[in-house]
Amino acid sequence: MNYLKQIRAFDSWEELNPLPDKSYRLWYKLMAIANNAHWPDELSVPVLKLQSELHTTSKQTVINARNALVQAGRIQVTKGKHGKAALYRIIPFPEDNVGLPNGRDSGKESGRGTGLPNGRDSGTYIKQNKTKQNDSSNSNTHTHEDVFNFWQQECSWGFPSPLVRSDLDEWIQYFGPDLVIYAMTIAGRNQVPANKADRFLNSVFNSWKRQHITTLEEAKKANENHERNAYNSRQQRNNYRKRPPINEPMPEWFKREQEQEKQGKSDHNWKDDIPEKSEVPMPDD
Repeated sequence: MNYLKQIRAFDSWEELNPLPDKSYRLWYKLMAIANNAHWPDELSVPVLKLQSELHTTSKQTVINARNALVQAGRIQVTKGKHGKAALYRIIPFPEDNVGLPNGRDSGKESGRGTGLPNGRDSGTYIKQNKTKQNDSSNSNTHTHEDVFNFWQQECSWGFPSPLVRSDLDEWIQYFGPDLVIYAMTIAGRNQVPANKADRFLNSVFNSWKRQHITTLEEAKKANENHERNAYNSRQQRNNYRKRPPINEPMPEWFKREQEQEKQGKSDHNWKDDIPEKSEVPMPDD
């Protein structure tokens, strides 16, 4: 199984078959685990590990994410028995027709069976997408090693953990070293600490995937727009906080009473409020 071809095929397929974010990330993590394990037929992965990979403490979140992949026909799951971990089998895309799930017909004639609008030739669609990815990777000025050095030396995040190394490999293969380093530069500007760097970068790359960003120029433009929007939002909040308070004038009688209290005397006596007998109406009046 070719790791890079499968990723490209999955992304092309997912554009027409959108998945929840957690399911999207889960597929990538299972692929990374399978790649590191040299592509066994089935993967035995504990739920706790998948919770860590998906940045969640909820077991149900993992179950929901994998159920969505099962229903989409992207994985098969065999539940573990007697406390053992579940077994996962990734359903690969045919690499001789990259981008079409399960080797289905391209749908040139009828336009059915692929989900492509107006019966477009899916082979042409995938070829254009593949070319765009290759152009991005060939134009890189940095290497795979530069990315890891940047993580340790420029960002001062220390030696990356196995989880981080897996993520970095995945991002480098998809976006190329230049874009990964640029994303780490954004994290550095935002003073992201080491323990939150992986999650921050994952958020950035997921956003770029949704926007179909594959070049450094596109990433820079997207980040400029994001920073401008964030600045405008901060300004609006600050302007709201700085609104002058509404000050109503103090009644004159209240001012007099305050002044008299300061001087230790007051013209007002509670006995003065008691009406004279002559002023009180009698029952027969």
